[in-house]
Amino acid sequence: MYWLIAEENDPAAETVRARPFSQTFSSQEAKQWAMSRLHVCEASHHNCPSESDFMPLRLLRLVQCPDGSLCVALQDIPKGGDHTRVGRYTSLSYCWGGHQELQLNANTEVTLTNGIPVSSLPQTLQDAVFVTHNLGLQFIWVDCLCIRQDDPQDIALEIAQMPQIYKNSFVTISAAKARHSNEGFLHDISSPPVSEPAFRLPFACPDGRLGSVILSSGLFRSPISERAWTLQEYILSRRVLQFTDAGLHWTCREAVGFRQDDACLALDYLLPFRDSYHMFQGLYESNRACRQWMNIVEEYTKRDLTYDLDKLPAISGVAEVWAQALDDSYLAGIWLSHLPGALLWTSAQPHEQLQQPAEYLAPTWSWASLVGQIDWFDGKMTTIDRRVVIVSGSTTPMYPGARFGQVSSGSLVVRGYLQEAVLTGELPSTQSSFSVHPENVTGEVLDLDLATTELDFWDEVLEERTRGCRVYCLQICLFEEDSRSGPSGLILVTQDEMTFRRVGVFEFEPPQEEGMQSPEDYNVLFQRYEDTLYVQRRAFCQANPRTITIV
Repeated sequence: MYWLIAEENDPAAETVRARPFSQTFSSQEAKQWAMSRLHVCEASHHNCPSESDFMPLRLLRLVQCPDGSLCVALQDIPKGGDHTRVGRYTSLSYCWGGHQELQLNANTEVTLTNGIPVSSLPQTLQDAVFVTHNLGLQFIWVDCLCIRQDDPQDIALEIAQMPQIYKNSFVTISAAKARHSNEGFLHDISSPPVSEPAFRLPFACPDGRLGSVILSSGLFRSPISERAWTLQEYILSRRVLQFTDAGLHWTCREAVGFRQDDACLALDYLLPFRDSYHMFQGLYESNRACRQWMNIVEEYTKRDLTYDLDKLPAISGVAEVWAQALDDSYLAGIWLSHLPGALLWTSAQPHEQLQQPAEYLAPTWSWASLVGQIDWFDGKMTTIDRRVVIVSGSTTPMYPGARFGQVSSGSLVVRGYLQEAVLTGELPSTQSSFSVHPENVTGEVLDLDLATTELDFWDEVLEERTRGCRVYCLQICLFEEDSRSGPSGLILVTQDEMTFRRVGVFEFEPPQEEGMQSPEDYNVLFQRYEDTLYVQRRAFCQANPRTITIV
């Protein structure tokens, strides 16, 4: 997200009224600004409905302590009860920043139910309670105190309720500037809210004068944008009040705004995702649905997770509303309607960091089986091989009530063209040579040096090298004469005769001219070009269709 900010004496200041100046978040002015945004949204925004029958299983109630100070008490919300007595609640989106000393568990439940002083909470939670109180609300939902942290079943079921919890919260308080729960977010800004990268651009004013504006990426450099969980909290919420290093920021399904005179203009690529249902209008045009999901996953996998097992749960809320809107089948992070092209993802991590997770996260064909950031092949895809058929796909949820969360197993039954091959080359390198097994092409062994192979795990490859380096390639995209690109697809290893595991992807591209200095270099390049083109055209021509299972 980028913000347009104008300095006070610049001609552009009459149009772009956001200013780079300090703010006091706890001031009466800030409170009035936030209240006005809420009132306008509630009264006039049709896409931000203000009432719902849903309530979370547990909430923290703001109560008065015996000494007159403010306390919070854990309160169970009965299902089917009279929720009008509870009223509205806020929700908190924040960075844990490590282990939380105060959590809801078997040892603390009675104490929390009886009530504890707000001053005993971590500073970020204290600030969130203060904001809730100033907004005139009595209840707040905070994950570490409203979910039993020592009960995996309760965690899974409450995570499955995330779409409802954040969607029905009256407003989500986003502690965007706080790096951990003890830092807080109501302290004043002491420096101009313009962060790097920032650019000064000319601005044509309506009266004909030429001014300048600052284009700053301040908001998305906030600590909260580094945490994976907070992405879905932002997308799912109908209203978000963000406390950032650039000021107090408002977002709802119809508007964005900055407290600095409500004048900051946002170039917000996430805003179209804010309404869980309106965001999906027209998604089937030009494969827009697939591209939007890829955008979400790429952004999500850039972010940090404390626990690898949260890979699917931390995006399960977005997946649930997507499934409701598009009536699609969800397979451990991949949509059935996006197959087979959505199988072509790669790790964006440096090769020395490619290690297999210690615990099972997802089937090998899912991006969720990797730790770290992933990229999609979509920008370099050639034509999908329409002969590839997804016969069936299934996953087994770890917890029956959380079908978009953690999985214990999964499989794809695929019919397509499989080519036996051999990996060569020295490790470590993600660009290994690629040799086709001779019986399936010609009587010769052909080294396909220019077939780039992106491998998922080095330990997986090392294991296979000790058993002869034999792999199988499943063609997903065809060779194209015009671009001289392709084919591309999955690199698989056998688990048994008909069952395979993914270990990477392969892609053929024309040789590059980098480093060419002499006529001899160009002669070598031309020969490699001809050899590669020959192999590209024939790599799968002798392959027969097979039906296999990938797990």
